[in-house]
Amino acid sequence: IYAEFYDSISGINWESVIISIIENNDTSAYTTGDIGFSFSGDTVYLNSELAGLTFPIGAVVEICVHAEDSPDYCDPNPLDSCWIFTVNDTVPPSAELIYPIPNAISACSLQTIMWIIDDNVGIDTSSVVVTIDGDTIHSGLVWYGDTLVYIPDTIWSEGVHTANLLTVLDNFENTLQEPIYLEFTMDLTPPSIIELYPPNGITITDTLADIIALLND
Repeated sequence: IYAEFYDSISGINWESVIISIIENNDTSAYTTGDIGFSFSGDTVYLNSELAGLTFPIGAVVEICVHAEDSPDYCDPNPLDSCWIFTVNDTVPPSAELIYPIPNAISACSLQTIMWIIDDNVGIDTSSVVVTIDGDTIHSGLVWYGDTLVYIPDTIWSEGVHTANLLTVLDNFENTLQEPIYLEFTMDLTPPSIIELYPPNGITITDTLADIIALLND
């Protein structure tokens, strides 16, 4: 944190300079002689690390500077100025497919799809984009803590399907780095008999006849 000063006539009284840090209703003031507080030319610096300052993600920090000039007579002219900054987050959300596994074969007619989505500052749930078989869905997504579940409202058709988690933003608009793609197959048809022996309804004389069924799925 630094501030550059200018006074064209009497000059700055550097002993008067105070930098105040206001965060979460707590104020810390620093001046000449404090660790991390230094001068260089017309600029005052406060080294946050040396001063023991740590600003959490999402913090709104107000910086106030007090300084006075150096007249020979009467009281000095004071400067009091403040500015505000916000500590941003740059860590993107992470996501993991939990269920079903890629290329799985499911016989669950209402097969659900589950992802775990995590972020250090929280997810903007309205930003989530999921496609089912190429179409963006607007219903059926339910949050359980950090778990996002797609619950279909109709039975899946038999065959290959895709479910893709394409977009997730956190509360600082960092985006999911890599989409999560899923392909799985629905199998809702039971096996069928192609051929069997002895054939249905016949009479045989072999008391040790083999029984054979040729099945297909």
